[in-house]
Amino acid sequence: AEARTGGGRIRTGKMANLPLPVQISFFIGGVICVVMWQLNMRKVRKGEKDREERVLANLEKLAPIITMEMAQLYEVDGNCCICLSELPGGTMRKVICGHVFHANCIERWILHSVERYLDVRSFVRSQHGFLVPGTPWPSCPLCMRVLSVIEEVDIRDAVSAALYYYNHNPSGLQIFA
Repeated sequence: AEARTGGGRIRTGKMANLPLPVQISFFIGGVICVVMWQLNMRKVRKGEKDREERVLANLEKLAPIITMEMAQLYEVDGNCCICLSELPGGTMRKVICGHVFHANCIERWILHSVERYLDVRSFVRSQHGFLVPGTPWPSCPLCMRVLSVIEEVDIRDAVSAALYYYNHNPSGLQIFA
């Protein structure tokens, strides 16, 4: 599919058979699609950043930062079970169950747990027909005590996204027996 233009250039491919105004409209349509995708990705990233901020604010209530003096008062010793580095040291958080971790470690642990919990691909259909997350709630890595750091709006958004995902990709849904 080659076509010679008036200037002697050779155009190849399926677009060569189309009039120039149609080719230009396809190009403009492609540019618009890329711009819209970029704008949507910015919106998604902003939503994820907002969710992270809400989770960390809720974590602050359930696992406040403790100072070295407080760590000595609580007789903190041993290692952080997430990074295996020695405690006390650096900034630490004491979870409501009494366990102490480096602040950065428990924050990354919780954010990763929230991300897994709200991932649309992790949702399963329960025996009663409800769409539910297939991973456990974010919890203390030692005693597995649930830490309620996820807000209702985030759960509602994740369920809506999972419903949309599975309505358009039903083969991805697993049935929980």
